This record gives sequence, structure tokens and C-alpha cells, in this order.
Amino acid sequence: MKTIVLAFFASASLTAWGQSYKVAGTVLDAKSKVPVEFATLWIEGSGIGTMTDSQGKFVIQHLAEGKHEVLVRCLGYSEYKLQLDVRKDKENIVVYLSEQTLALNEVTVTAERKTADATTAYTLGRTALDHLQSVSVSDALSLLPGEQTSKFKGLTSSAQVITLRGESTEMGNPDFGTVVEMDGVRLSGNATAASTSGTDTRNIGNSNVERIEVITGVPSVEYGDLTNGVVKIVTRKGKSPLIVDVAVRPTTQSYAVSKGVELGAKAGVLNLSYERVRSVSDIASPYTSYVRNAFGVRYSNSLHTKTGKTLSVDFSLNGNVGGNNTKADPDAFKETYTKSRDNALWSSLSFNYMLNSPWLSNLRGGVTFSYADNRVEEKKNQSASSVQPALHTTEEGYFVASKYEKDPSSPIILLPTGYWYVTPFNDSRPINYTAYLKARWSHKIGSITSNLLAGADMKGEGNLGKGTYYEDMSVAPTWREYRYDELPFMHNLAAYAEEEITLPFRHSQLLLKGGLRSDMTFIPGTVYGTVSSLSPRFSAKYSFGEKEHGFFRGATLRAGWGKAVKLPSFEMLYPRETYVDRLAFAPGAMADGTTYYAYHTHPVLPVYNPELQWQYSLMREAGMDIRLKGVRISLSFFYNTLSQPYTSTRIYTPFDYKLTDQSALNDCLIPSTDRVYSIDRTTGVVTVSDKNGILTSQTLAYKEIHDFQSAVRM
Repeated sequence: MKTIVLAFFASASLTAWGQSYKVAGTVLDAKSKVPVEFATLWIEGSGIGTMTDSQGKFVIQHLAEGKHEVLVRCLGYSEYKLQLDVRKDKENIVVYLSEQTLALNEVTVTAERKTADATTAYTLGRTALDHLQSVSVSDALSLLPGEQTSKFKGLTSSAQVITLRGESTEMGNPDFGTVVEMDGVRLSGNATAASTSGTDTRNIGNSNVERIEVITGVPSVEYGDLTNGVVKIVTRKGKSPLIVDVAVRPTTQSYAVSKGVELGAKAGVLNLSYERVRSVSDIASPYTSYVRNAFGVRYSNSLHTKTGKTLSVDFSLNGNVGGNNTKADPDAFKETYTKSRDNALWSSLSFNYMLNSPWLSNLRGGVTFSYADNRVEEKKNQSASSVQPALHTTEEGYFVASKYEKDPSSPIILLPTGYWYVTPFNDSRPINYTAYLKARWSHKIGSITSNLLAGADMKGEGNLGKGTYYEDMSVAPTWREYRYDELPFMHNLAAYAEEEITLPFRHSQLLLKGGLRSDMTFIPGTVYGTVSSLSPRFSAKYSFGEKEHGFFRGATLRAGWGKAVKLPSFEMLYPRETYVDRLAFAPGAMADGTTYYAYHTHPVLPVYNPELQWQYSLMREAGMDIRLKGVRISLSFFYNTLSQPYTSTRIYTPFDYKLTDQSALNDCLIPSTDRVYSIDRTTGVVTVSDKNGILTSQTLAYKEIHDFQSAVRM
């Protein structure tokens, strides 16, 4: 077992502590002047924050001396940035929040750069999403400036996955390396049936999204199991009126309703939402359709103390019932269809203890749970003019085909002739859970501001699905069972630490950020055992020339470098057992009109790679933000390289089997009408017997065939 190394980034000197002050005030509705409860206030670039009480009041203790930008948010109101220059206690601050509006002259309708971050990151607000009239998260990401995202015309197409800074054709599959989270729940997983295809976003309710945060640059070390960026979806939280959304496109109709209900004094707020979307592939033949019935339940509450400490509790439950359906399509072959479930359930329970003390700013923790039901049912038409065999055996040897009615457990069955239907099911039910705890400590050492993050998380992933199966085995084609629910779970334990230091100069400011993440992956009951990996990440930002007047109003230079490790998918961890089936003996039509088939089956055991190395990406970026009068210019350059990509190779090994062809019957003395054939399961030797018992049984000659088998090695 490798040793975990956890680097703890801390300040070098603790000799000169800066002065800290108390900031307090009230958040009011700009129009009615009534207090706004559950508004969050966060000091940008730090872990310091709080939430307003029922009177709209807030208190932030131990805020360091200097200039701060406070981000104020509340459901139903436009985001507000409060600029503070703290030189003494401030206890009568009043913040007015304006209700959100669709007026074009008051909102930003594109992705907004998060200038407080050293890395490249964007925020897509609710108002921008409303102007876009998006019906999916993939639609919304088209607002990202200069980023490569997938474009889709409807929900009936293939899975809508998000690719950040990459193409789906690249080695290592950047779709698979892009993280998607909703309310802290990781939607992207490693245990789905198509494990390297990325996260399908069609089942995410769009109307209940409050904002989407996208990190395309080097992310914080708190984010693991990725190579290509993070998409964070935040649903509505807080008191709100009844909101009804209706959106109609030529191929898509969407109806949604949501409301935030205040449960009473100190009882919290309950947010409820429901969205129904139906999308068809062709308006001229609107039968193939995708249906989304997305729902959301979110409860939030906060407890306040007179000293400014706040404990907030949040519970969310989101999900979807729906999927693709072509059963009602009259253009399809009679009685054929494909039905794909896209049911999902995501839940999280979290707390945020905002202490704002000299030694700890806030403590966050929680648990998340994700479950999906992705069963696919496809009814297909089959036809044959002659009897054909279907092999189901999973053992080595020689086997004879039999009619299903005669022997339902036969390793080889004879399929019927004429026309019939077959209905395969592919049952995939991935599940994952996470528990996490992290702490932030923001403080000042002289004129230097330090923001320290440390945390740990544990997650597990598995699949409860049955894999591919057939309900009517009498018409099941050649097929072998591969059950997902028999695959061992994968567990990962991570610890991380990150230090962010801000150095102010006379006319400029330098921000340095460095962190290290350590992951330990446990896969019990396999050859992989325990695998450790380290992910160091660094970023820097230098701002200069800041001023409020004139043509040139400041510029920022950004740079980042980091390593991000992507855990393997189940497809990589558990290669499937394959089978080589070769015809061993087929004498042709029997005298009674039946058909005789004997096959040799050679199972090819999966080749596990105990030396499998986790895929990782080295992320590099540089950027520049220039602020001119009435103009903001942002440039980002990135160069990412993928190492040890998850790929497969084929290993070929020889094997032998016996083939008895029809020429061996030329010397058989038993009349064809009296012949009874048998084949030894182990040796493959064919014996012909006389059903009347008159002639002596005869062993047929055979040929030794030298063949090759191929196995996949990851």
C-alpha cells in the first residue's frame, strides 16, 4: 500500500496579526422596504459569510481590516455586490435587493466571469436562463463565451453530455472527465452501463435551476475524480411566490410550477417544484418522444446567535420520472418499439456552521445520495426460414442444441422458423453516496490575507442492475448473462488542503493559491486492491491599475497549473468475459425433419490489469482581464495534456477444438434414417448409433482445428 502524503499549506509567519472588526446591518426589499429573510452574504474570496434572520439582520464578526466585496444573494432577487472598506466596526449597513426582472437593460444575459477567482470560472444566472428559454442544462451552457460545448436540437437525440475544453473524439474521453453536480450531489458516476460516455443532462429539471456555476480552469483541490472541469447546478432556495413557466418550441413543450413556502417563525422554508417536458424528434411524425417529469423538494433553515454565528441546514431531493418512447410510432414495424427509462433520484443533507471566529470561519459537512434507473426495453421483429441455434452456455466444452420446449435449460436452443418478436432488457441502476467535511479559516497576518481550506470526503459507487436479460428465453438469441449487481463497489477516500494568500501592494494585488489532494481508492475483492494518487494544483492572479474613472480601469493577469486524476469506470475495472463459439458438428437435416447442431464453446476469461494506472490530466492555463470604460475584455489560453488514458488492447492466444464435417459420414454404415448422433462434452468425439440396435455404434473421424481467442486488457 502506498503512503498517503497530505501537504498542509499554511502561512510562514504568525507574528503580526491584523486588526479585525464587526460588520452588521439589514437586508431590505428595495421596493417594499420589508426585511429579506434567508439572504446569504459571502465575502468574495474567503470562507466568511452569514445569513439574514427573520428581521433581515446579519452580523459578521472578525472581518479583517481592508476592502472587501460582499456578495448578497436571495431567491427572487437580483444578485448584489456590496463594496466595504472596513477600518472600524460597521453596524448600521442597509442593503437593498431588487426583484429579478426580464428587462433587458437591467440584467446580464450571458455567462458572467467570476473575477474574484484566480481560475477561469463563470456563473449563469436565472435571468439569463429565462432569456434563453432553455429546456435543458445543455442549452444553458451555450452561453459560455468561447467554450466548446455540445449543441442539441431536442431531447430525443442521444444522451446530452457536456464537454468542457475538449472534443468527444479525443483519447481518454473528455465527456467522461467533466463533473456535473446538483446541490452538491455528484451526478456523474463511474458505475453506469456506458461508463465512459459522460453524464446525460436530459433528466435534470431546468426551470428550478437558480444558477449554474462552471469551472473550466484549474479547479480547487476539493474537486476530485475529474479531468476536464466542473459544472455546478444550484436549485432554487428560499421564499418565493408561485412561479409558472410555459415554453413552447416546434418540437418541445415545457410546463413548470414552483413555489417557496415559509413554514413559520424559525421553521424554515420549503421549496417545491414540478416540471413536465415532452420533446419529439419530428413534428411531421411526433411519436418518438422524450418525456421529463422532474420534481424538486428543498428544505432550508438557519439558526442565529447574538454573537453572529449562524448554523444553516439544507435538505434537497430532486429527481425525474421519464425517458424515451417509440412504442406509439406508426412508422415503426408493427408492434416494435424502444422504451428507455431515465428515472433518477438525487438527495443531499448538509449543514454550514458559520462561526466567523478568529480560528475558524466556517465548517461544512453533509451526505449525498444518487440513484438512477436506466432500463432499456426494445421489442424487435425476427424472422428465419430455417432453424438456427442460439448459444447460452458459459462453460467450456461441446454442446448439442435442443428445442426450448424439450429442455428449457439447454445450453443451446433452437430458434423457431417464421416470424416472431424478441424483447431484450438492459437494466442499469447506478448508485453512489458521499460523506464530506471541510473547514475554512480566513484571517489576516499584517497586511497579508490568508484563506485556508482543509477537508476530507468518502464516496462509494456501484450498480444494482441485472444487465442484459430476456423475459422469454425461448426466443433469446446468442447471449450470456453479465450482471452489474455482482460487480464489487468502488470506494474512494480523499483528504485535501489548500492555502490562498493575498498580498496587497501600493497599486496592485497578488493572489497565490496552492493545494494538494490525496485520493485512496479501495476496490475490495479484486486484483486492484488499494491505489493512491496525488493531485497538486496552483494558481495565481495579479491585479493592477484599479480605478473607477478614466479609459483604462485596471487589468488582471491569471495563470494556473494542476493535476487532476479521474477514477476508472466499471467498464475499465471489470472487462467482460467473452466466448468463442465454433461449429463442431452439423450433419444436416435429419430423417425426421429436425436439425442437429453441436458447438464447441471456449470461454475467454477477462484479463484484469493489476498494474492499471489512473488516468490524469495536467491542466495549464493563462488569462488576462482588461477593464476599459464601458468594455471588459477577457482572454483565456489553456493547454491540457492527458496521461495514461483509459484504453484497451487485445491479447490473442491459441486454442484447439475438434471439427467433424459431413465428409466423415461417408464411411458410416448405419443408414441415415436410423442414425442417432451424440458428442462427448469433453473430447468432442462424435458417435453414431443405430436406433434399432442392429449395427454397432461408430466413431467418426475429426479434424484438429487451431484457432485464436482474443481477450481485452485495459
